[in-house]
Amino acid sequence: LVPVPGRSRPTEWQMLSTRAVSKSEVAKYNARMEQHARDRDAQAMAEVYKELQKQGLSPDHGTFVALIRMYALQRDHASLLRVPVALREAGIQADVAIYNRIIQAFGKQGEAGLGFMALTKDDMEAAGLKPNQGTFNALLDAYTVAGDAVAVANTKTEMALAKEKGWFAQDVYGLAGEEWEAGIPRK
Repeated sequence: LVPVPGRSRPTEWQMLSTRAVSKSEVAKYNARMEQHARDRDAQAMAEVYKELQKQGLSPDHGTFVALIRMYALQRDHASLLRVPVALREAGIQADVAIYNRIIQAFGKQGEAGLGFMALTKDDMEAAGLKPNQGTFNALLDAYTVAGDAVAVANTKTEMALAKEKGWFAQDVYGLAGEEWEAGIPRK
């Protein structure tokens, strides 16, 4: 809010109200981006994102989830790797669910994404986040599809160690994939 000459400074209520309107507007853009993602229309998603920026609205967690889907559709590896940095620049802490989505996006790209998955997992751990069941599920799915038996075995060993350390106590599925989004737990 910009103070108007002759008027007092904005009240706390006015500032909170403005933030609520802003969040509501961002949510509308996010919903449009997600709809375009379901339609597999990355170009339309990019246009909506540019519109959000032109309006001077700040992206939120949901915006970045939609961007991950867009970059995955475009097979834009460089942009996928920049998502955690962009989150930090926006003042949003990347969480395990964001990293899991990035790993999934790379995993769906076959062998071309496998190296990037490992980089993403390393970046997640460097940020102080522990991989959860969803992280390991995404890695296992991708390595299995790529036919990399050694990576599957290594990931299963690492997952067993993580379970022993109790990392999975709170987040069993960790937004592990489309099944989770649809409310169907993984087996």
